[in-house]
Amino acid sequence: AATILGLVFLLSGIGRIGSGFLVDIIDFRIVTSMFIALQVVGLLFLSIINSSQVWLVSIFALLFGTGFGGTIPLRPFLIMQSFGPRAFGTLQGLVQGGAIGAGVIGPVLFGWIFDTTESYDLAIYSSTMIMLGAIPLTYALKKPKRSDTRTW
Repeated sequence: AATILGLVFLLSGIGRIGSGFLVDIIDFRIVTSMFIALQVVGLLFLSIINSSQVWLVSIFALLFGTGFGGTIPLRPFLIMQSFGPRAFGTLQGLVQGGAIGAGVIGPVLFGWIFDTTESYDLAIYSSTMIMLGAIPLTYALKKPKRSDTRTW
């Protein structure tokens, strides 16, 4: 488990660099959706692996790690794109606070679900549904006019 977790975070570097590169050449909404979709596919892939296919967890690490990493540098970008520099610190703090809260509550909730149902399936499927719901919301973000992209 520790090896896979380390691999997820190592591979998240690919996503971090990749999303930063891609957002400079492709619509940020497409890039954001793509990296969220990688996380969804990774989680769904994890849910179908059984104990005799442990080596397949590395594919989960690649998909989920890259997707997770790709969303990290997009967070401040999306704040600036949506709201500009006004109150950036406050908004960034709120976003980070939410991420930290989820990071604290998530493992406890996943553990409780496993203890209650003897499976992680409900937790994984619930997470994927939330992520899938976020994809169309990215397209609700205002696309900047070409002249607006560097005003901040």
